Amino acid sequence: MRRPNFFIVGAAKSGTTSMLRYLAQHPDIAMPQRREP
Repeated sequence: MRRPNFFIVGAAKSGTTSMLRYLAQHPDIAMPQRREP
């Protein structure tokens, strides 16, 4: 099964860090080492 790629994009103070931390807890989701370009 091919895994989808996606980006979480949002303005400052919009909850994107919370979303990243929540998703990172899932064993089937791999997060990049670097958060921002």
